[in-house]
Amino acid sequence: IAENLGRVYYLLDTLEARDALRPRFSGVISKVWGEPAGTVPPIAVPATVGMNLYEDQARGRLFVDLNNMNLNPETDTIQSASDLIFSARIPGWMAEGEVYGEVYAPDGSPAVQLTRMDAATLEVRLDTLRTYAGIVLTARP
Repeated sequence: IAENLGRVYYLLDTLEARDALRPRFSGVISKVWGEPAGTVPPIAVPATVGMNLYEDQARGRLFVDLNNMNLNPETDTIQSASDLIFSARIPGWMAEGEVYGEVYAPDGSPAVQLTRMDAATLEVRLDTLRTYAGIVLTARP
């Protein structure tokens, strides 16, 4: 890779500039590593929400961690995010069963809705996110 995109991203001044670089950054990662099992294309998720996926095949779980980073430094407050929608490609070992989701959040109990898009893809809807939410996806036969 001729250019250090991580450094370029880090040094950009605005959220809009960083957001514009994300597709290029994702493309480079996909070229190097290929598509991971738990890819999460955002459908309606602001750039101020971070997402991480973790897979635990031994226990039959896929975790989606969401972090709200919409901090107003002048008032030291976090603006909640609402109506988040994203899709998650589930691993093959999870594709055969019905998938259920539980949400764990330190500041409330946001509602999660799962819709099977196809054998390998779920649409995930979360009604609100204050600071952090962990969604635990499990498949049952």
